[in-house]
Amino acid sequence: MKTLRSSCAVLLLLGAFVLRSQALDLGFAKEDAGQPGAFLDFAASARSLSMGHAGVGMGDDASAGYLNPAGLSQLQRKDFVSLYSLLPEQSGYGFFSYAQPTLDYGSFGLSVVSLRSGNFNKRDSIGADIGSFSQAETAFLYSHSVRYNKRWSFGATFKAIREEIDTYSAMGYGFDAGTMVHIRPGLQTGLAVTNILAPQIKLRSVADKYPRDIRFGVMAQPGSRFTILTDLIKPEKRSLKVRFGTEYKLARFLSLRAGINESEITAGMGIELKDWGLDYAFGYNDAAAGVQDLGNSHRFGVHIRFGSSIVEQGSSARWQKRAKSCLADLRGKMDTPRRRIDSKEMDRLLANTDEVIKQKGFINPSELYAAQGYIHYFQKEFEKSILSLGEALALAPTDNTLSKHLEKARAMMTEERTREIVTDEMSLMKTYYKKGLYREAIKACEKVLVFEPNNLKASAYLEDSRRRVREPIEKGLKSAQKNYDAGDYLGAIKVLHDVQKLDTENKEASQLMSRTMNALEKQARVAEPSNSAERADVPRDTNKSRELYSQGLKLYSEGKLKDAVDAWGKAIQFDGKNNPAHMAYNRAIQELQENH
Repeated sequence: MKTLRSSCAVLLLLGAFVLRSQALDLGFAKEDAGQPGAFLDFAASARSLSMGHAGVGMGDDASAGYLNPAGLSQLQRKDFVSLYSLLPEQSGYGFFSYAQPTLDYGSFGLSVVSLRSGNFNKRDSIGADIGSFSQAETAFLYSHSVRYNKRWSFGATFKAIREEIDTYSAMGYGFDAGTMVHIRPGLQTGLAVTNILAPQIKLRSVADKYPRDIRFGVMAQPGSRFTILTDLIKPEKRSLKVRFGTEYKLARFLSLRAGINESEITAGMGIELKDWGLDYAFGYNDAAAGVQDLGNSHRFGVHIRFGSSIVEQGSSARWQKRAKSCLADLRGKMDTPRRRIDSKEMDRLLANTDEVIKQKGFINPSELYAAQGYIHYFQKEFEKSILSLGEALALAPTDNTLSKHLEKARAMMTEERTREIVTDEMSLMKTYYKKGLYREAIKACEKVLVFEPNNLKASAYLEDSRRRVREPIEKGLKSAQKNYDAGDYLGAIKVLHDVQKLDTENKEASQLMSRTMNALEKQARVAEPSNSAERADVPRDTNKSRELYSQGLKLYSEGKLKDAVDAWGKAIQFDGKNNPAHMAYNRAIQELQENH
């Protein structure tokens, strides 16, 4: 509570300071005006702006590449930050940054910073007004950061800068570097040096060289809701700058911020909605971005996080790695004589493999079935082992090692038990076949062949059952295609619906259904009006009629004939000139009569 009262007091004092700022003389140095690269000291995000531009020691979003590239290593998910601010004198400042952390190669960031101003008076050599000109400064930043250990992070930014004034333009290239030290939870420091390789921009005869800055920042979190930032910046050949910022999380979704620096008193707020953040910053500018007396300014920014976290990816990768290791060990044990297998070691291996299965470490179905088969084998559940290894081999038929291990599992089954399983499944196979349940017959055949691969009777039943499953599907597809080619789209939909009942995952049926539905929709849009009269008590609504017609098509494709008739009947009520709805309705009524 003491921390809460202190933080609220600081925020209230700084807020009051903002309200009275127009009457104050801040007294900080203002010698930045006109310095090369001053636009790169404006700030990267509305969050940073509202905290006095501080953040060298924080760097926990995509804007870190701008403030201190070492901070990018803290990111756990893909991150996007944007800011745009309209400034006086017809100027606009924009910042856009994207950062992507990786599991093994650190974090990468790409940023664009732009300051554009226009309509400056242009005069000739004798001072006569000859029109206007504009000015633009744009920087492209490419950053990379790595986490050396739990405490140290390092980062670097390569930048390409383009300046334009009137008809003149030039490019320059620079390099920044930074480090971050995580002292303990809630306390870290950052050090960044900008323009180690200083960009030089030559617009006319003399090149402007960007000055080097040394920046040191501290971030302290005395409580889970309260953050304090302090930055010290020593520009080359200029006086020291001090920046201070605070942030207080008033609620899970709302943060209040305030700050002060050499040219501004700032305040702002942030709203977080799951992965989205909206930031607002207000500042009273005595001098900012190298331009004097900009007055009050309002800045708005967006912050988005997306994708899975590096922690989740790392965990998944570790389980997948363990899955590979466990499977290799199990395969090795299958080739080791039983008398040479240590029972305690085997128990640990089976327990580890079982845990990997629970954590979904096996992403390849064949490897998952194989692992389950090996577990059953060493637990002397040979029947289950044979079935699992058989499923694995069906998915990886060229795996000779797996085939050898399946034979070994079969050899462990007693002849009597094998005969019992084969006899039972053969009986089921014949029963299913006689009843026309060919899919069930196929499953029984496949189980027989797992235990007795050379069973010719089961092979014959399997081939014939598969043929009988395919025949009505192939016949239905041909009939549906014939109806489609003849323009009988409703007939094609009816046949395709029957095909999809037989094979719910048939891609050819799904594709033809989609084409047929599109053809019907197109037919509805281009149909010629008929002489049918609409009901006088229902106002004409062609859009509603088309909507109901489409609804009827969907219901018809799902086999809901009565519901489709109802939808098409309503479509006709709203537009008696909807010919496709008339044809569909009449066809559906005829089908209902035939069915009854």
